[in-house]
Amino acid sequence: MKRILCVDDDQEILDIYEIILLSEGYSVKTSIFPVDILQLILEFEPDLIILDINMNEINGLEVCREVRSYISNEHTPVIMISSDESIHTAVCDFGATAIILKPFQIDHLTETVKYHLSPSATVS
Repeated sequence: MKRILCVDDDQEILDIYEIILLSEGYSVKTSIFPVDILQLILEFEPDLIILDINMNEINGLEVCREVRSYISNEHTPVIMISSDESIHTAVCDFGATAIILKPFQIDHLTETVKYHLSPSATVS
């Protein structure tokens, strides 16, 4: 079973991700604490990570960059989901694999996750 780690400072959004992704057959771990992400990666060993950009005092883009620099995690897809305009820099400047704009369609989220977890997907 593929494991997905979702990090957002909005518990309701995390609950939505969990419901959607569990119904698709994934194992899901959620956290409202982005500062703990490296520990969560070590413990949960996710196959894919979903991150928000605006999380209290922490910028999700910087968290993405930190995740990308984490040696054992360099090939794990990171999907940034946000309504923030800076999301358009996530792939080129911060190492995200993909972006999804909020508000999002459930099928767009599930298709993006499925694609990036498929064996044919390549991570930059």
